Amino acid sequence: MNIQQLEYIVAVHETGSFARAAEKCYITQPTLSMMVKKLEEELQVVLFDRSVIPVRATEIGQQIIDRAVKIVFSVKSLKEFAAEISESLTGLIRVGILPTIAPYLIPVIMENIRLQLPGLAVHLFELTTEEIIARLQKNKLDVGIAATPLRVSGITEIPLYREEFLVFAPGSEAILKKRTVRLENLSADDVLLLEEGHCMRQQVIQLCAQKPAAEAVYQTGSIQTLIAICEAEKKMTIIPELALGRMNEIQKQAVRPFSGKKPVRQISLLYSDYYARVRLAGKIAGIITKFVSPLLKKSQETELLKIE
Repeated sequence: MNIQQLEYIVAVHETGSFARAAEKCYITQPTLSMMVKKLEEELQVVLFDRSVIPVRATEIGQQIIDRAVKIVFSVKSLKEFAAEISESLTGLIRVGILPTIAPYLIPVIMENIRLQLPGLAVHLFELTTEEIIARLQKNKLDVGIAATPLRVSGITEIPLYREEFLVFAPGSEAILKKRTVRLENLSADDVLLLEEGHCMRQQVIQLCAQKPAAEAVYQTGSIQTLIAICEAEKKMTIIPELALGRMNEIQKQAVRPFSGKKPVRQISLLYSDYYARVRLAGKIAGIITKFVSPLLKKSQETELLKIE
């Protein structure tokens, strides 16, 4: 038995196919099949039901694969730990990021990450909070960037920045006549929301005096799409502060802040407690904070929205 064989059975389980698993592991299918068969013979168990498509783990195979995943992760962590203590900030890092953060944060930080960490390859994935947590726990991501606090066991959160929520109301004369919007006067029934599955949708519903939102006509996970719909349909929506960087001057004229205490969201960098390259995660967190903070307001009267 060797680590490659364990990687192969994990790949077969994840892809449901010996052919796709071979592609993922960069070997030929006959070689992968032979190595899996040898492992089965050594363990004296059948790991996969090959009579069905996609291929499925047997009952005992699933238990062995669950342990193999932990072993493969531990070996990977050991290699990363060795790289960490040798002060290597190179290689690959897989980053999951919320769709409500990515369009505004990525253009700000990527050039600076390339300049300060030239040997680092960054692979970005737009994912929901639930997907980020699940992938961190399964070692399919290295770090995540999401709205917090989440308080998930085994996940470390490094606060990066806080940004205000703002009202974008190009079709509301009543709102645009005022310099600010009173929080208690805003109902979720008046606001276009993101589709189900996005934490910012729940934050906005909480923000709007806990009033239930009407059934959404438009289902989208993109704030930019909501902005375009609001302009076309004379509706309103809630946007994060960094979104101002993607707006033209006419659009900015339809933006209003909230009065009184400013509702904000906390954005943090996440990683599993088993992640070995903590120094690299901290370096990336520092870059993000350094280059994003100057773009945001420094309000002393802030109210951090809680994520349910």
